[in-house]
Amino acid sequence: MNYHNFDILSKVKVIDYQNFIDEFINVDGRTYAILPVLIAEFNGSLKYYTFSKQFIITNKITGKNFDVKSLDGLLIFKFRHISMDLDVYNKVKNIIKISDVENISNFKDISFVDDCLPNSNNKSYYGTIIENKDLYINDSLVKGIHYQYKENVIIVVQEKDLNTRKLLSNIFRRVYSNGFECFINNITGKAIYCKYTLNCLPLTVGGRNDFKLDLRFSTFDIECYTNDKKIFVPYACGFLLPFSLKPKLYYLSDYDDHNKMIRACLFDMLDLNIRTVYVHNLSRFDSFFINNILLTDPDFDTVYKFNKLSSILSINVKFKDKRNKNMIIFRDSLLLVQGKLKDLAKSFNTNTLKLNFPHSFVSKDTINYIGFKPDFKFYEDVNIDDYNKITADLVSLKQVITIFAKDIHKLETLNITKTPTISSLAFKALTVNYFKPDLIYQIKPPAYHDMRLSLYGGICEAYNLVSKKKIFVYDLNSSYPASMLKPMPVGKPEFSTDKSGLDSYFGIVYVQVETPKKNGVYEQLLYPPLPFRLSDGRIINPIAFGRTCMKLDQHVVEIVQTDQAKLIQLNYKVKNIIQITPDLELISYNKISNEYISSLDPLEQLKKTDKHMDIEQCFQLGVFITAYSTIKLFEGIKHIVDKGGTVYYVDTDSIHTDTELPTELIGEELGK
Repeated sequence: MNYHNFDILSKVKVIDYQNFIDEFINVDGRTYAILPVLIAEFNGSLKYYTFSKQFIITNKITGKNFDVKSLDGLLIFKFRHISMDLDVYNKVKNIIKISDVENISNFKDISFVDDCLPNSNNKSYYGTIIENKDLYINDSLVKGIHYQYKENVIIVVQEKDLNTRKLLSNIFRRVYSNGFECFINNITGKAIYCKYTLNCLPLTVGGRNDFKLDLRFSTFDIECYTNDKKIFVPYACGFLLPFSLKPKLYYLSDYDDHNKMIRACLFDMLDLNIRTVYVHNLSRFDSFFINNILLTDPDFDTVYKFNKLSSILSINVKFKDKRNKNMIIFRDSLLLVQGKLKDLAKSFNTNTLKLNFPHSFVSKDTINYIGFKPDFKFYEDVNIDDYNKITADLVSLKQVITIFAKDIHKLETLNITKTPTISSLAFKALTVNYFKPDLIYQIKPPAYHDMRLSLYGGICEAYNLVSKKKIFVYDLNSSYPASMLKPMPVGKPEFSTDKSGLDSYFGIVYVQVETPKKNGVYEQLLYPPLPFRLSDGRIINPIAFGRTCMKLDQHVVEIVQTDQAKLIQLNYKVKNIIQITPDLELISYNKISNEYISSLDPLEQLKKTDKHMDIEQCFQLGVFITAYSTIKLFEGIKHIVDKGGTVYYVDTDSIHTDTELPTELIGEELGK
């Protein structure tokens, strides 16, 4: 007997089918995409048998990202079984042309033959596996799984081409074009279990290195005095132009009131299109004096961005006249470089130091004071040397930010002007410079919501309130960082129905956990790690009632009309509210409705009412980190229970007990 192997044409890739379709051919003016199944036959009949699946191209639409010559459309396929012979193959083996696929609609002339392959992906229909026998074609070993299909026909399935791999003597793994995998029992033909890869995107920040250093930014500051009612009143403001240390200053004495003074300054800044502007402590001081102007002035179009702590990440200001494209972006430099400006100036060794101003000297009557320098007593925390060299805040802040920007660009090749906070800057440096691509993927709903139920967070519980014994308090060294050193779930997440046991998984498993029973009655657990049910049916949650995780992504900070703020207060849990203008309020609130605040599962309400809730991009890592830490905590609890001791209190990474822990658990290393 002789084998005849199906020739493989030059590879042609088409988007998602690139691992599925191996070749294109023309038959009688029709174009076919062929699945790469190898066929073997006997007796030299030289006839090519059909593959188990073939496609006939029936339509096309405009698309991109093609690797097919002279083809400018995305190919849409329909299943159709055909057969062909060697003569036809030799005539049509050239690459397809777009003209061949434009007007295909009639399939009646496609013939079928009795000797084609079975119309099934069930390998049991392919015949009996030939075990322990080397097969050759022209003295070359044929690798793969060999089926005795008919007396004179052997089907050869190769892992490379069919994406099929032999796992055990009677189990096969079949991979389909959409990534769906089915594990089939070859004897019974039944699927044992299936799995597929979730459709999600890799974790990225959408950024890359900035090879050109950006120093095009300005600084802004407001100086105030305290009136007789102990209220701060601005009496001066100013800004620095990019690449300049000469400030442009505005004084209250030149305007009717401080609002007109500040508006004139803001209007000039926007008119000069100075872009990024740093203000030290913008969120907690300077913004109080500019919010009313930016939000109510008819010439300004302003957009605020906040973090969850209500700190201002940015204020984007444009002219309402769309023909004018100028823009300024206020950022809080305190979110990038922490500390008082005076201390920062010394730490960064700037040429101009930020020193104290005699604020207590300034009043409504002394705004236009001209004369000798105010007495030394009006300066707070200033020695006699500092008293003689007070300098401008604007220049000092500009020098600090400039030095910081140069250092970051030298270290990470990134511009600080593109990130509002030190944490976002660190995250971008990690992902751009140190992160392997396609390592961590974003988990999106509905998989996110299902997996979210597995995140219980740290345990905080007082088990026993009174002790007559000496209490030992143990605290884990950097519990979460220690957990981060352990294996983590990375790569594209997969969903599987395999029930062969937990040892076959590394990931998050959906299970039903039963509370231990004794004689049909639920046992009272001393230190339960999960919510458990009592014998009377009540559920006890050891991580605080109504919480299934440390915190939900439901926090909102926004500026709204006063009437809207009242409705929010009626329906949601409000954390903070600040009146900015008579008609506008800054409100920080919880997206969970008040009626659900004490619910055991507030996530359910979020799922039903908020389709746009934020999704943690590294959620699966959070699950593993908290799980590892909880396991470590209960290792200590187990030692205490085994010694007959009592646990009085636990709090995420600490234990209060009357029993000493063994020396192997004590140390200065991470996780000890």
